[in-house]
Amino acid sequence: MAIQILLVENNLQDRNEIKKVLKRKGGNNFVVREAPSYADFSKLIHGNTYDLILVNPYIPVFKGSGILEIINSIIPQVPVIVLCSDQTEITVTLAEYITPYFFLKKQTVADNLLKTIVSAVENKQVLLQYKTEHKWLQQLNRYFNVTKQFRNLIKKSSTEEELLNGVCRIFNKVQTDIVAWAGMVNEANLFTPLNWPGSVGEPAEGVDFTLFWELFQSPEFIEHKKNTCDYFLCDDILLSAEISYVFIHELKSNIRSFITFPILRRKKIIALFTLQSEIPMFFEKEETRLMEELVGEISSALCNIYKAEINKLDKLKLVRAKEQAEQKDELKSAFLLNISHEIRTPMNGILGFADLLNEHNLSRYQIQTYIDVINQSSRRMLETIDNLVSMSKIEAGEVVLNKVEVDLNLLLKDISESYKINAREKGLQLHFKEYKTSRPFVYKTDKLLLQFIISNLLMNAIKFTNKGYIEYGFTETVGNIEFYVKDTGMGIEKKKYELIFEKFRQGDEGYSRQYDGSGLGLAITKAYVEKLNGKIWVNSVLGEGTIFYFTLPLINSSKKNKEESSKKEVIREKGLKILIVEDDPASTMLLKFLVKDFSKEILEVCNGVEAVNVCKKNNDIDLIVMDLQMSGINGYEATRQIREFNKDVIIIAQSAYATVQNKEKALYMGCNDFITKPIQKIEFLTTVNKYV
Repeated sequence: MAIQILLVENNLQDRNEIKKVLKRKGGNNFVVREAPSYADFSKLIHGNTYDLILVNPYIPVFKGSGILEIINSIIPQVPVIVLCSDQTEITVTLAEYITPYFFLKKQTVADNLLKTIVSAVENKQVLLQYKTEHKWLQQLNRYFNVTKQFRNLIKKSSTEEELLNGVCRIFNKVQTDIVAWAGMVNEANLFTPLNWPGSVGEPAEGVDFTLFWELFQSPEFIEHKKNTCDYFLCDDILLSAEISYVFIHELKSNIRSFITFPILRRKKIIALFTLQSEIPMFFEKEETRLMEELVGEISSALCNIYKAEINKLDKLKLVRAKEQAEQKDELKSAFLLNISHEIRTPMNGILGFADLLNEHNLSRYQIQTYIDVINQSSRRMLETIDNLVSMSKIEAGEVVLNKVEVDLNLLLKDISESYKINAREKGLQLHFKEYKTSRPFVYKTDKLLLQFIISNLLMNAIKFTNKGYIEYGFTETVGNIEFYVKDTGMGIEKKKYELIFEKFRQGDEGYSRQYDGSGLGLAITKAYVEKLNGKIWVNSVLGEGTIFYFTLPLINSSKKNKEESSKKEVIREKGLKILIVEDDPASTMLLKFLVKDFSKEILEVCNGVEAVNVCKKNNDIDLIVMDLQMSGINGYEATRQIREFNKDVIIIAQSAYATVQNKEKALYMGCNDFITKPIQKIEFLTTVNKYV
């Protein structure tokens, strides 16, 4: 390769002499560019690369050694051969320059020019090798310094962010000509840069560092990957064809070259670690290799921190699981105590006063008092059993909605009548605030669930209120119907707002609790409200009272004519022939009492075989009330056999097993409808009325 020479000489004869010597002794190994004037020199020194400069420092326009100062400032690494008659007067001046200088007397050009050029070129190669090795030693020293501090950092770091922040602080302290920073990538693939206030070389504020994350998801990085390069190295963003204009425009004022390493966990990028510099071509191959090793150590350290965090979380989960298990055991014990109390207490009243009724010479008043206690205790025990069954059905997912249109004002008014006696016994006022409309407010919902929700809230209000009043009602809101039950009772602590809706939990718990109850009522109420796509909540002030609210979506509601909605369900047929199939004498007596007003003849049997035989002999039976659980042929099979010869008779199934499966099986076998024991008079008559 030809040696590039810049010849700075204003004397034409000297220039020609030098070129003649170079041509004669070097042939085509030298390319000479001439600068006879200051203008030519200024132009050529900036536009080309040189291996050597031959210069006459005494050109008048440069004012002595001025030309050497210019060379030293622009291309200080290029050796200079000074052409002079006497070197003594310029030696002192050259001592302060970095540029390597050689002297050649003009009188000896023909003899010594080629030797001097060889010495200068060899010297340049030695200097370049020295500087390269010196730079590499500096890089190694910085790398080992960073590595040493990094390993101390690992011992102190407890989080991934803390470790990455610390690594960047180390780099920014050791190398002042770069900026180190990192960014985290979360599970949602979102990138968050990390900053380090007060560190040396802190990244510029306002720079959109998410561009680096976009780069790693771009086709440009895929090209890098094809070359088995797992990092992204850019020597100069202004010259790179792989960097987008947006990236260059955003970063060119802060960055010229950069290298970004992805940090992986299970083949997924979790962080980016970047070194950037304002100097182009800053990151050399050997230093990049060392950086790869360090990033590997960073990845391993981050992996260990992650595993430690997972282990910590697992231990925490175990502790929480243990606490929850212990809490469940406590709740279970409390629940069993409550249920035992709630069953044994009313049973004590039932059995005790039933025995007292056998005594002789009881007055009419005593008999009625005993019966009232038995009825009250029975209702209390039935409520407990109903709650247990309801919660069991909720947890099994067996609550099936049966939506019908109801007049809300009439429904809530009827409920009010049911609880006025209970309120009056405690000296409380119970007031239903009717929703004023020109027509009845008709809403399509599950009537039984809505009745339970309101009834349970009213029972709670009466139970926990000793003086004052209870008010309830409903209003229309945007898209909802909002119901409320307000009392002036003892109130609820705010910290227990959520607790009271949990299973087996009560505001007042433990052996010293003042109020009875299984702790299921509000849990069932909440489940039923949510089953109807509603929400329930509570507001309360201790010592002043409580308001329960719940909303139901305002759909399928309509305003019907008052006359249409207020029609009473009545049994229109009189003199029906009815067959009661029941193996429990008490239940048979109850059913006979319920049907006596609209029956002309009542037949009764106690098993399925007799029921089939009676139906074969009496094809004029209008209604069969069929118990499903009997010995021998049960109610399901009896119904199936009856349907083989009688398709028209109305069969209403009745059972204490109130599951969805039992109801569906009864209807499948041929029953027209299904009612649950204990049988309620209104429900029974309404069901019969649908068919007769």
